[in-house]
Amino acid sequence: MHKKVSERDNLSKENATRQVRKVNQERSAHCKYFTDTDWGNAKNYNLTVKSNDIGYEKTAELIEILFKQKFSL
Repeated sequence: MHKKVSERDNLSKENATRQVRKVNQERSAHCKYFTDTDWGNAKNYNLTVKSNDIGYEKTAELIEILFKQKFSL
């Protein structure tokens, strides 16, 4: 993830790492404040996918299939 952020935002590896940590802390605080749950805890989600393992396109395809199945589209 840090590599993608580094390339996307034209940041050094160290600055990309800092940016990812900052955003993750903000996500965690937002989730805790609005839902009183822990961000990143798989028990709090209906679906979790480690997109690094299968790639972004396959992840999107999987989500699309599950969405269509859930909503009978």
